[in-house]
Amino acid sequence: METKYYIKIVGVLALFLLMNCKAKNVLDVPNSYEVESISLVGADGTVLFKIWCYGITFNDAQLKAKKNAVHAILFRGVPGSNFADPMITDPETENKFSAYFSNFFSENGNYLKYVTISNEGSIGAGDRLRVGNLYKVGTIVQVNFTTLRKEMEQQGIIRKFGL
Repeated sequence: METKYYIKIVGVLALFLLMNCKAKNVLDVPNSYEVESISLVGADGTVLFKIWCYGITFNDAQLKAKKNAVHAILFRGVPGSNFADPMITDPETENKFSAYFSNFFSENGNYLKYVTISNEGSIGAGDRLRVGNLYKVGTIVQVNFTTLRKEMEQQGIIRKFGL
């Protein structure tokens, strides 16, 4: 009787540990990306930087570059550049305007108006990495900071510059 009791307890504990030890997949985390400042200069009113995105396939990772680049400018900033501070500094803004941002960042959403991939999407060999079962791809992007800021001002998400 005692042995069966201990086996049940060990079994329940093992099951509990297995359920809680599942490694969190980077794809389960929304907006998981890295931003890297580069020394290249974009056109006036734009910011040029490298965005590192993760995906199950190379193409999946590269497709996320535009969306994550705009998200970085809005909510994280680009460390080591003139755009180190995010455009939106209040951490609750994304939740407060969740309906707007859900539509803005949807497939073929308005975010596409403000970002382009530099070099027509060609990726250097050093910017294609394999991380476990994922691809990590570095893409140089250009975000039109000025028009993006005007859009956020018109929507009432941020205050007009200088006010």
